[in-house]
Amino acid sequence: MRRLSVLLLICVFSLFYSCSNDDNSTEGKIEKEWIAFVQKHLIGDWTPKSIEVKPLVGAPVFSTPYPNQPNCKSDILRFEKNFTGTFNQNSSDCQLKINKFKWNHRLGELIFTLENGLEVKAVLLKKSANNLVFAIPVIEIMPIIEKLYPQIVNVDPITLKLLHLKISLEK
Repeated sequence: MRRLSVLLLICVFSLFYSCSNDDNSTEGKIEKEWIAFVQKHLIGDWTPKSIEVKPLVGAPVFSTPYPNQPNCKSDILRFEKNFTGTFNQNSSDCQLKINKFKWNHRLGELIFTLENGLEVKAVLLKKSANNLVFAIPVIEIMPIIEKLYPQIVNVDPITLKLLHLKISLEK
């Protein structure tokens, strides 16, 4: 009887142990699939095409083509597979400034962590093989917006809280 109990205990233990290994393997596969899904279409170089200041739903308050520097290469937003990236931006004399960041993707949201530790959350509006569109609350990046659209300081504070900087990019 004692041998039977020990044998039964060994069988039960091996059953749970093998299931545990299967679970770990499954979790690894699920994580890899999720990362592939998150990164699908994001990885690579994106060229900004237009920017708008607008509510998420509604007409733009300000709208312009992206202000690339004349006679310089286009600015580039680059997403890497290791969840890092760079924004390569040309100054007025075509000197390249490289701004590094880390990025993450949650359902419907892109999160950028800049080198200075600032975290910027963007609403992901469109993600496809050739087009990427996201919107950042204006309040979070007001110093940048003021440089592009100085007249934004005249917008009343209640409306300002509803506005987003919508950025459209192409591969």
